[in-house]
Amino acid sequence: MVAIPNTTTSGCWLGRKSTATYIMIYFHGGGFVIPGSGGHLDMLLNFIKWSNNNLAIFCVAYDLAPAALYPRAIGQCVEGLRYILSIPGHSPSNTLLGGDSAGGNLVLAVLSHLSHPHPQSDIVRQLEVDSPLYGALAIAPWTSSDTTVYPSMTKFQYRDIINATCATYWIEAYKGVNKKIPNDEYICAATATPEWWEGVKCQHLLAVAGEEEVLVDAISDWAKKYELGAGSKKIKYITGVRETHVQCLNPLPETKLVELGDETQEGAIRLWIKDRVVQDKVARAV
Repeated sequence: MVAIPNTTTSGCWLGRKSTATYIMIYFHGGGFVIPGSGGHLDMLLNFIKWSNNNLAIFCVAYDLAPAALYPRAIGQCVEGLRYILSIPGHSPSNTLLGGDSAGGNLVLAVLSHLSHPHPQSDIVRQLEVDSPLYGALAIAPWTSSDTTVYPSMTKFQYRDIINATCATYWIEAYKGVNKKIPNDEYICAATATPEWWEGVKCQHLLAVAGEEEVLVDAISDWAKKYELGAGSKKIKYITGVRETHVQCLNPLPETKLVELGDETQEGAIRLWIKDRVVQDKVARAV
């Protein structure tokens, strides 16, 4: 584990950080209450493989709820980004964010903070970047679990690995049970208007979700608003055919990924990394 300077937070490195052109700061999923898993490790090692070792990944070990409440995790993830940007040779132009589920929520919260500094500046310290981050990857981000607005919350409750009850329980644990904290743009990205995402400090964002996951309607709603605000060239949104929540934690054989491509969440991520990391590095060198 590596201590993040001037904090009590730490993280771990994957890949060849000394030679990689790009660095991704990754925030694991787990409903804000569960630590990262071996499945996360396998998935991230695949990201590095697909990048031809042009990508290194720094995983932030943010504190979990209910011991640590909103917005502490956001503040820790911002400090992870500050640390990466302090490394000689690295700048926003070769830095990416990544996260799945609750970690995807944190990706969107950090992007929000870069354009709209969080009001609790004693916990989420302001971070000014002089140019947009190169990219962001949001894998099935938790953007809302409102059953009154999004039909998929109940439509796929017997198909998916999560349901409305646990999704709501986890987000309430993150906010603090009985604290009655409203779902603002930093907690619930689906509540943000398109105008919120105007000028977002991210050049390329890939969002993926499962076609048959409970969160898909909320993710799709957020993605439309993001596209309207940021512009269609700044987001690619893929729903994996007949897939559920964070299906890429159950990896497919490479031959199947090549065959299916954007029909799967994992295949879409593979193609995006090859396009944005491998091919872009070649283009920069020409």
